Amino acid sequence: MTNVECELAGSHGVAFTDRTKGVKNGMKGESAASDEELTSDILSHYSSASETASVLEEGTGGEQVDEQTAQEETEDKLKQCIDNLMDRSAKTRLAALESLQQAFSSRVLYDFLTGQRLTVCDCLERSLKKGGGAEQAAAATVFTLLCIQLGGGDEAEEGFKSLRPILTSILNDNSANIAARQSCAMTLGMCCYVSTAEGGEDLVKILALLESVFTSSYPNREGTLPSPKPGMPGLHTAALQAWSLLVTLCPASKLTELLELHLPKLQACLQSSDVNYRIAVGETIALLVELGRDIDEEFEVEDSEGLCECLKSLATDGNKHRAKNDRRKQRSIFREVLHYIENEDFTEERIRFGMESVYIDGWMRKRIYDAFKEILESGVRHHLQYNQLLRDIFGLGPPLILDAATIKGNKISRAEKHLFNSAAFKARTKLRNKVRDKRADVISRRQLLLSRNTVIRLVSYALWLVVSCVLPQTRMDSDQITGVYGKVSGLPAPVSAHVSEEQLPEVRIYTVTAEWIQSDLVQSSRLRYSQQWTLIADSNNHQSIRTVLPPGPCAPVSGELLSELSPVHGLRAVVRETGSQQLLEIWDRHGLRKCLNLSALNIHGRVYDDSQFGCLSWSECERKLLYVAESSRSSSAETRSRESTSRKDRSVYREDWGEALTGKSVPVLCVVDLHHGAVDVLQGVPPDVSPGQALWAPGSQSVFFVGWCLEPFRLGLKFCSNRRSALFRLSLDGHCECISGDNLSVSCPRLSPDGSMLIYLQGRVFGPHNQCHSVQQLDLKSWKTSTLLDVVSRPQAGEFAGVYEALPSHCWSADGQKVVFSSAVRNWKDVFMLDRRTKKVTSLSDNLSDLSKVYGSWKLLTLQRDLMVVCCSSPNSPPTLRVGFLPSAGETVTWRTLQQPVMTFDYPWKVLDVTPPSEEDNRCYPGLDFGAVLVKPSRLICETRTPLVVFIHGGPHSQFPAEWNSTTAGLVELGFAVLMVNYRGSTGFGQDSILSLIGQIGSQDVQDVQRAVMAALQSDKTLDPKRLAVIGGSHGGFLSCHMIGQYPDFYRACAARNPVINAATLLGTSDIVDWRYTSAGFHFSYDNIPTAETLAAMLQKSPITHAALIKAPVLLMLGGKDRRVSPHQGLELYKVLKSRGSPVRLLWFPEDGHSLSRVDTQRHGENHQPQEHTTHQEPLSRQAPQYKAKRPTANTKPRYVRPAAPTHDGKSHTSPQWENQTWVIKRWKKKRNRHAPNYFQLYWREKEIPLEMFSSITVEEAPS
Repeated sequence: MTNVECELAGSHGVAFTDRTKGVKNGMKGESAASDEELTSDILSHYSSASETASVLEEGTGGEQVDEQTAQEETEDKLKQCIDNLMDRSAKTRLAALESLQQAFSSRVLYDFLTGQRLTVCDCLERSLKKGGGAEQAAAATVFTLLCIQLGGGDEAEEGFKSLRPILTSILNDNSANIAARQSCAMTLGMCCYVSTAEGGEDLVKILALLESVFTSSYPNREGTLPSPKPGMPGLHTAALQAWSLLVTLCPASKLTELLELHLPKLQACLQSSDVNYRIAVGETIALLVELGRDIDEEFEVEDSEGLCECLKSLATDGNKHRAKNDRRKQRSIFREVLHYIENEDFTEERIRFGMESVYIDGWMRKRIYDAFKEILESGVRHHLQYNQLLRDIFGLGPPLILDAATIKGNKISRAEKHLFNSAAFKARTKLRNKVRDKRADVISRRQLLLSRNTVIRLVSYALWLVVSCVLPQTRMDSDQITGVYGKVSGLPAPVSAHVSEEQLPEVRIYTVTAEWIQSDLVQSSRLRYSQQWTLIADSNNHQSIRTVLPPGPCAPVSGELLSELSPVHGLRAVVRETGSQQLLEIWDRHGLRKCLNLSALNIHGRVYDDSQFGCLSWSECERKLLYVAESSRSSSAETRSRESTSRKDRSVYREDWGEALTGKSVPVLCVVDLHHGAVDVLQGVPPDVSPGQALWAPGSQSVFFVGWCLEPFRLGLKFCSNRRSALFRLSLDGHCECISGDNLSVSCPRLSPDGSMLIYLQGRVFGPHNQCHSVQQLDLKSWKTSTLLDVVSRPQAGEFAGVYEALPSHCWSADGQKVVFSSAVRNWKDVFMLDRRTKKVTSLSDNLSDLSKVYGSWKLLTLQRDLMVVCCSSPNSPPTLRVGFLPSAGETVTWRTLQQPVMTFDYPWKVLDVTPPSEEDNRCYPGLDFGAVLVKPSRLICETRTPLVVFIHGGPHSQFPAEWNSTTAGLVELGFAVLMVNYRGSTGFGQDSILSLIGQIGSQDVQDVQRAVMAALQSDKTLDPKRLAVIGGSHGGFLSCHMIGQYPDFYRACAARNPVINAATLLGTSDIVDWRYTSAGFHFSYDNIPTAETLAAMLQKSPITHAALIKAPVLLMLGGKDRRVSPHQGLELYKVLKSRGSPVRLLWFPEDGHSLSRVDTQRHGENHQPQEHTTHQEPLSRQAPQYKAKRPTANTKPRYVRPAAPTHDGKSHTSPQWENQTWVIKRWKKKRNRHAPNYFQLYWREKEIPLEMFSSITVEEAPS
């Protein structure tokens, strides 16, 4: 390097390096890095900020040099370099060209070069004509930079026309230097791109010229690729990349011609022996496909299957005849190409420069950015910041003008740079060392390392099943699994809706407001937000939607427990929780109208917002609100009379309503007078009932409510519609009367719009915890009750199957003659309309007999002003929001879609109808059948057959409709087929099917699941019968454990959430003790005392009796606060399997309940490392310390799950001191005698670690 060049590099900041090359800037094909190395490179991505900083430091930073003087010195040095271009010495000319190349790429010099343009062009022309190969290559590169500096205007076009013949001549000269020819190819492509109009004559000529170069690599007539001469693959690569850059300028007509001509032949070039050319071909194919799809949405590649197979082999290339670096180079690029060809999925990249960013969101944009980056190298960010040409190309607008204060405020100090780069270097070194370790290749085939903290049930299922069913045939990294989970679980779903109406002179306006819920993995929380749509209907025919306006922005809903709009004035009542306070807010069109601090008033306890008791109802005058809250102990008469009693009375046990309703013991009805701001607790509710689901009666002088019987003791209410309850009417003066039958179960009272009729659901007490309901109607004029819709015992094919779900809060038609609701029907969920006059039930969705229908599940959110708002989904289509008006007699609904899901999936699904053989028929209820839903991946993951996961629902009286399920979608995205089984006893098949399971658990349902699996395997030969796994929760976990016990050689893995393992030991610990008797076939009464016969029958039906036969690995996930199925059930199986050396793993969530749905469960279930189970292993959990111990199997790190149970000192060890700690058990040299037999226990007792933790630990010596 000459002195001039060194000075330029030092004074103009051109000597910095681009540390992110090959990762974020789209140059993956030039980085010989594995996936892990690419990840480690990203750690240093921000170090590129030094590039911008080094440029900005001139004039704003350290050197106290006059800006004009520095500019003059720079120009003098540049002029010296230009003069050196005419020197007789080839070495001097080459050095000058290299100096100009660095200067042009690192600075924007438009003003200077405008005056020197002709001189520079003449010098470059001389070098191209008379210089050697290296000088020609450098001159061509400098000319490209000159065109970029001049901005592609008339000056650049004039210079290109003068030099183009020379560049063309060099490119066509087979005797010319290869490097010079490559540089000329790149120059012709870039200069044509920046200086030629789209569709111009020059563009066509340059395209043809470049084609003549790289087409020599196309296969010959025999279909074989020619053997390239030395250096030719590099020339072909440069020509192909320049050509693909110009293709982005071609009009549609020319592009169609190029696609037909080159795309088939480029596919053959994927087998080239040169890795860089293979990568260039792959990126060009992706670019052409993207451009083709832009022209025609239905564009398809000929022989797409062959192309995908070829790309797949390159993305997973393990051929030993290729160099290891070459294999690593191409894998990441061809994975991206394959994902785009198959799924139109492109991984967006963000390029940061200064205070701005540019997004690379497609192959065309990537090709353009890569071309500029190749020529500008590390100066590309500076040009993006200040070069108007690049800013125009990438749509960045005029350059930002920043003052010194702004620059200084955003500048990173040298100390911060040093600290960040040091940390990034350490992290990168650690990861690379791990990759370079020869053992990593072996271990990585047996374990999946989890690199993120967001691990919940889906990831637990997937990791476990991947290890047990797929490995070692398929390798799946943790980033892929967590990425899949993030994609499928982050999709929003509507949970409620409201409709308002406004009549204008010519049109009628409907406003639909929907509330959505969405999981946010970054914040580890569930977000709620609302969104509005405006529907314009004809004034004459208001049920004909003329226009749907675009939706408004999403508005986050923070802290809202309950909300309700008043029917007349549109006031919005909100019960909001802020910290420990509960507020009642009233909003109108002008803002917040009134706010009451309910907690500060201390009239009652916390407001109920659950679906069992919770309500918020406006009175007709819209001056009062009705809701349910916990009674206040301090304000109750009983408590005031006992204030003088001893403190020990506070320890008296207070019953509540069980699972998910902990602390909800004595609900009361509360009325707020908005005019006076007063809150009153209604008196007169019978003391032996708990009120809920309240609403105002006509006239607003009394209220209706459901009262649940609480004597002699409460039973769990969540998911149990068979609790003894009645419908009551309570006047404001305290008079209460029961208006429904005795010894029944009632719920969901709904008042007609005209106030003349009240409907509600009615069912049996005890028996199945969920069952088919009848719909009762109460005439409020005559006070007579009649059955509007009876229980369906056994529906015929294609007919209505009964009511199994709660009624929506708004379900009446405007005329009060129709009721609309959602319910299960076999393997589907549908929306039905019940006509009160004819008692006829009509389906309002697609025809159930049409198996090609898009949606398998329809759920009614609301019906107001005859406008229905529904949520539709299917196993491959996330929730969609749709609207439609109630149809007239003999007509169908015209549905309009308001909100499509962000993404849909193309994997197929179908419904299976299964009829059990005669030997498995139920004697009391013969002739019953059942069903299942089979969902398959759209493509195989490097396998010939697809592994199958059998997914079993809990309940047992619930259903798997053909709807969106994130767990199912995640597993399918990972390459598994999923079979969701609706065994006999599931809802949607009639009351007889539900009753048939009573007394038959552990046998009939197990046979049904196995029968469904066999039917799926017989109907679809692509499923792999040798790789089956089973998962489920609650009763689904009960059946999962039965399957691996009764069919030990059939299933390869099992994952169970809070499973029932031993029904006998569960009897005294469950909040639904009645179901424990009923499920085993025994009659329940409150005064039942277990007998030996009862316990023996329960034990015989339990999975624990088959535990000795279990061979498959088992994953158990238990909630420490589960009141429905005690976590000791799972621990019982865990201990049995552990004692027998069977592979078992347990995840313990001490603060979660039966459903494991807490957000912190999603955050805390982290960093467990599944491994292939060939020997005994300890379970894993974040909630307990890890222990390093000697084991028969190498490379294992067993951990222990510590439940919240008393230990030797009577303390519970689930305190915060246990969390986030890792303990390495070694003999540390202390003052005590470390060789004493009990030394270890004595030492760790001081750490409050329970002794039983050491029962199976082998101590290893630690260094002094």
